[in-house]
Amino acid sequence: ITERRHSEGLVGPLFACIIADQFKRIRDGDRFWYENPDVFSPMQLQQIKKSSLSRLLCDNDDDITRVQRHAFMYPGNSTQLYEKCENLPEMNLSVFSSCCDSGCEGSSVTEEELPVRRHRRTLGGCEEEGVKHADGHEWTKDKCTKCKSEGGTVWCAVTC
Repeated sequence: ITERRHSEGLVGPLFACIIADQFKRIRDGDRFWYENPDVFSPMQLQQIKKSSLSRLLCDNDDDITRVQRHAFMYPGNSTQLYEKCENLPEMNLSVFSSCCDSGCEGSSVTEEELPVRRHRRTLGGCEEEGVKHADGHEWTKDKCTKCKSEGGTVWCAVTC
């Protein structure tokens, strides 16, 4: 299924078709499958699809400046065959947070205007529906979002 050149190997065409159909049904029936319409917003799904294991290695390991574009493929010993980490697409995590400023999900802000970090700088709290939240104040934005203003930064977390 994922490697077409091996589809004629271990099983015949009938069982290959049955197995492929079963895997498709399992994937489509899984309510947590990330591509199902109610799991992630279109902007979140776009960010997930542009992420890669190679970028994850660059972001989370010490002193890595180059990595192969496809993490499981060995390109060879030459450093010219490895991609610089800054050239790999970076995932914008801000589309996964929901806060009361203009960079929130559901606003008219485009992806290019969204900040890369999860927190946002404010000048003395956050105003939501006419209520100003002072530094140190915690509030519940909706049933799944809790926010806190701390040190001039608003932190929001999705709890559901």
